Amino acid sequence: MKNILYAIALLLVVIWSIAFFVYKVNNAIHVLIILAIIAVIISIVQSRKEHNKTL
Repeated sequence: MKNILYAIALLLVVIWSIAFFVYKVNNAIHVLIILAIIAVIISIVQSRKEHNKTL
């Protein structure tokens, strides 16, 4: 699950950067970077929960 979230976050960041720098899309493109950040935060929280369960 952790790898999937990182892959989704990476994909969203790549799409965001292409759209932001190449196409100069509206501010709506910033939603992609916010989703990527949320995916990374969820991944970090889940990994910490799993780590705490093993202790």
